[in-house]
Amino acid sequence: MSKNNRLKKALTGLISAAMLASSMTVTGVAPTVSAASDHDYGKALELSLYFYDANKCGEDLEGKALTWRSDCHTYDSKISPSNTNLGGLFSQYQSSFDPDGDGTIDLSGGYHDAGDFIKFNLPASYAASTLAWGVYEFEDAYRETGCLDHAHDILKHFADYLIKSTFLDSSGKAVAFCYQVGDGHDHDVWRAPEVDTSSSMNRPAYFVTSSNKSSDQCYEAAAALASIAVVLEDTDAAYAEECTKYAELLYKFGDECGGSITYEACSSFYSSGTWKDDKAWSECWLYLATDNQTYLNNAKNCSEYDGWIHCWDKVMGGYYCMMYSITGESSWKQKVEENLNRLSSSDNTPQGYYAIGGGWGSARYNTAWQMYAATYQKKSGSSNWLSKYQRQMDYLLGDNNLGMSYLIGYGDKYPVKPHHRGSGQNLSKAEDTADQKYILWGALVGGPDNSDNYEDKTNDYVKNEVAIDYNAACVGALAGLYTYVGGTTDGADPIIVSASEINSDYNFGGQQTTTTTTTTTTTTTTTTTTTTTTTTTTTTTTTTSTTTTTTTSTEPTTSGDIVYGDANLDGEVKMADVIKIMAHSSNPNAYPLEDQAKNNCDVYQRGDGITLSDALSIQKKVAQVIDTLPES
Repeated sequence: MSKNNRLKKALTGLISAAMLASSMTVTGVAPTVSAASDHDYGKALELSLYFYDANKCGEDLEGKALTWRSDCHTYDSKISPSNTNLGGLFSQYQSSFDPDGDGTIDLSGGYHDAGDFIKFNLPASYAASTLAWGVYEFEDAYRETGCLDHAHDILKHFADYLIKSTFLDSSGKAVAFCYQVGDGHDHDVWRAPEVDTSSSMNRPAYFVTSSNKSSDQCYEAAAALASIAVVLEDTDAAYAEECTKYAELLYKFGDECGGSITYEACSSFYSSGTWKDDKAWSECWLYLATDNQTYLNNAKNCSEYDGWIHCWDKVMGGYYCMMYSITGESSWKQKVEENLNRLSSSDNTPQGYYAIGGGWGSARYNTAWQMYAATYQKKSGSSNWLSKYQRQMDYLLGDNNLGMSYLIGYGDKYPVKPHHRGSGQNLSKAEDTADQKYILWGALVGGPDNSDNYEDKTNDYVKNEVAIDYNAACVGALAGLYTYVGGTTDGADPIIVSASEINSDYNFGGQQTTTTTTTTTTTTTTTTTTTTTTTTTTTTTTTTSTTTTTTTSTEPTTSGDIVYGDANLDGEVKMADVIKIMAHSSNPNAYPLEDQAKNNCDVYQRGDGITLSDALSIQKKVAQVIDTLPES
């Protein structure tokens, strides 16, 4: 979503809040949060996606969603075969590994795993498929909050890298899959990802091959690509088809690995217990992507389950939910109910939080349980679990003994020292106690232990680690609560517009647009291939296109040093000023105004200070509903 569209969307909520002070007629007012909750699940949903932008790796990151991220580890595109476990396989299939003939392998892209910069495709595939699961179940929540394009952008970045990591022979058969780039030496240095070079940080690559077999890696990647294909089918059919193709090839490669889960390098970080759950999970998604009944029949035959929660290592819980969602059969419903009951009756803290697993990264497991409840309610129509589900999320959003929101950026108090090298790149080591350079917007930290204890310390990788798999279920659970309870469609917009770390101009749905601001109406027209900006002083120019956005600025009203309505102190009055006043009105401490800005923007019943009514008056001036400010 572009900045101009986001500002317009944010105004809907502002007008709704200020209707008593205005005679304007408003239609399409955003849904409001249920009286049963003080939390805005739509706002939290929007924020929760930004963590993935912080952990993107590769090229073409400059000028994207986050202002502080730029290209990193671009030398992953030139990995020497001697820096891999391929052995003679590279020369055997050199045209596949090295199509441009430069003697290296391109493995650039993907996501950093957590607070480090290693790329692990097992947890990445889990994260991608679980994110896609949330979109599949609650797509309207993403659409209504304006973040469906953002979710699609994240999923495509996952899929691009998984496809790149899959190498085919001349017959089109998968012969290798890269499951890791980087190793434990990455943890030796605390730094920004952008400073790494091939000489300062070696990044070896590890592959599944016929001699280094791993069925779980292949099946989980197949699940990721198939699930992404399912959610993108209606918006990008050709890309979805490509994802499905590679998903099926990886599934077959997993079969050829014969159920092996032995692989080198990442076992000390991510040691998988079984491959059967990954196979069944992939079969659910492959059935939906292909409509091939064989996949569903095979999925029904999986019976291995040790009772653990849906996570990077064990996806049986998610598999049960998907089988119930797909078939509606009572046997699968019963399995979901058993999981909901059992996991909510153990490891509970004194405050009733489900610290599943005993406390290490408990929030990731807790929100996975919430996804069970969310999908159960959607399929069954029963709200029996809603209050417990909502209570767990509300605890994580701040209804706890510490008043701490464990989703960074949400609420008045949240972690500012996560275990993350990128946001804390100004530190020399994790033990440094200084404030971090950047706010890691939208990241879900590990969360409290089983006694509700938590400290915001960078070196606490048990309770303050962040990771791409941590956020995955949380995003979907928030979308479910938005669906069942409510939330604003624009609650995060004041943060997105004002946060220095976020590039609110970035358009996730296509090419970034450039808008010319003048004292007349400017029409920006975007097609699928080009962007054209036309400014006219006397006439209106109309162009046929797929999407049209109209942005209006207005000649400011001045009096001495005062520029009425100018909150940004740039000499102009436009929608950005409206949003800045709205943010300040909702939280003056978090969004302060300079004295000159306060004087400029006290425009409704001048003398009573800055309120939402001032934001509304400025908007009316921008929209040319009124001719001048102040408005009495």
